[in-house]
Amino acid sequence: MKKFLLCGLLLLAGVTARATEVTFTTDEGYIFGTVRIYQEGLDYAVSGGAPYEPTTTLDLEPGTYYVRAQLCTNDYVTNLPTGGKTTFTVGNAPMTVNYSVADNYVTVRFSVTDENGRPLEGCNVGADPTVQSDEYSLCSFTATTGADGTVEALVTPDLSFNGWCSAEHYTGLDQAFTTTNEDGSVDFSYEGHRRVTFTCTGYYAPDDMPDYFSGTITMNGTDGAYLMYVNPAYDGKNTTTYVVLPEGNYDYEAYADIDANEGEAYLRDVLNVGGSNVNVTLDFANVQPVTLVFDETLGFSPGVTKLVGDKKLIINASDEGLHLASGSYLCTGSFADENNEDGYHFNQPFTVADAPVTVEIDTDPSAYHGVTFDVTTPQGKVQSMCYVERDIMVSDAGDYYESLPRFANGTYEYFATVVWISNYSYALPFMPGGTFAVDGADVAVPVNLTDHRFFKLHYTKDGEVGYLFSNMYLIDGEGNRNPVSLGGTSGIGMGLKPGTYVVEGETDYAYEPIHGTLVVPADCPENITVEMADGTSGIGHIEATEGGLRVVDGGLAVSCTGRATIDVYDTTGRRVMSCTATDGETIGTTGLPAGVYVARMQQAGATQSVKFAVR
Repeated sequence: MKKFLLCGLLLLAGVTARATEVTFTTDEGYIFGTVRIYQEGLDYAVSGGAPYEPTTTLDLEPGTYYVRAQLCTNDYVTNLPTGGKTTFTVGNAPMTVNYSVADNYVTVRFSVTDENGRPLEGCNVGADPTVQSDEYSLCSFTATTGADGTVEALVTPDLSFNGWCSAEHYTGLDQAFTTTNEDGSVDFSYEGHRRVTFTCTGYYAPDDMPDYFSGTITMNGTDGAYLMYVNPAYDGKNTTTYVVLPEGNYDYEAYADIDANEGEAYLRDVLNVGGSNVNVTLDFANVQPVTLVFDETLGFSPGVTKLVGDKKLIINASDEGLHLASGSYLCTGSFADENNEDGYHFNQPFTVADAPVTVEIDTDPSAYHGVTFDVTTPQGKVQSMCYVERDIMVSDAGDYYESLPRFANGTYEYFATVVWISNYSYALPFMPGGTFAVDGADVAVPVNLTDHRFFKLHYTKDGEVGYLFSNMYLIDGEGNRNPVSLGGTSGIGMGLKPGTYVVEGETDYAYEPIHGTLVVPADCPENITVEMADGTSGIGHIEATEGGLRVVDGGLAVSCTGRATIDVYDTTGRRVMSCTATDGETIGTTGLPAGVYVARMQQAGATQSVKFAVR
């Protein structure tokens, strides 16, 4: 009898130790795209897959879990993002868990209006979760507005998003919003944007297509924020096209065929967009042919740059059949000598007026002169690596180059990027630089870095030494944000001016945001260690107080007294308050109705969204 009971207990133990079969179902008309199972207390999926079926079955050990799933219609026409989480408890008996649309999605109504306040049809809207992790990696979504400028989308509930919208001819818009467990709305408006209309004349069109325009127009923001390509022919209007963008300074390049022999005219200029719409006429007939003369056997790679004030506008033109409008230009490029050494660089100015232009490139080696950089640091003279005109490397670090590049007479721009001190390299993230002139002789360019401090940068996180990160950036006291060479490698050499910097980036593999504060003192030690913390940099966080919000642990992204911009949004995505604050300052919220809100804080290029409640 005792043996029988013992065997029964062992069998029972074996039953309870076995995994349980769990079947997941969803609504009629939908199938599972991706299914991920999470166990309470763990931040990674313990099971999952992509069945593309209306049901899927998994074996799970007893315990408490939740499921997040990505759904699509069974005709594959509509794809939904990852929805909310359905919690379930696994016992010893097989069970079924239903993952429904109603319980795991909310409807967000997006509305887009143009610069005149009218509905904007065909606008793409979408959003990406502010939290970047495996669990939220499939929560992004997109949709397209209809004739009334609106569209509804099923979206993950209880999540903060970075929303965006874009349309043909329109620059993109960004807006943060947070979903709750109720439906909501998000409004995008191009109010305050201006329309720039381009009218094209003087271009070549075949006899059988008299209005056909062969060419493109490229629009660039001077800060690199906008890049737009438009083609009048694509609009069915042939001679006109337009872009809608914020007020600011831009430059544009346009090209078009001007004859049957594939001759191309290039127009490049700057444009200020102010408080009203702008009309620009592009006359491709008012150009002159420009011929570049050089020895093709020397492996030439010439280019053309237009000079407009203090700006250098690179023209993406062919060196054959080139036609340019009146103005000042540079012919730039390089060639190899008879030993096939690519080391001769020219920067030759020329002017286009009212007659054809011929630009002859001098290939006599005696017309080119060596350039070296005489770099001084607090440790004395050092070896260096510099870039001239952003792409020509000049280095005196050991045998990196057998011979230094040589330059024709002219004025050049340079950037110091790396120095070597006692055979250890130190990156210069903010790349100090300037200009130098070559005038008939070799040149030694003095680069004074005695105001920099050179040290080895290390990282720790949660006490772990040598922690590695990816996508690392430095933010200085003026808000400039530059990448850190080699990412988050611990022990990298750095050259910076004394001051306070923010280090921010993402964790390796998980790509979750992290940040830390780097203080470079005047009496800088050989090694500096930065303790990294989770989350983004900037003003830190806010905490609810009676009648307001208090800013805590911030102010380092700009300076110790730097101010952060705070925008407060309601659950529909509508901005209800905007202000600035600094560390320790309280923001009054007594004027807001009771409810849930999201505060979006921006400082020195860093953004953080925090949900809070007013009661």
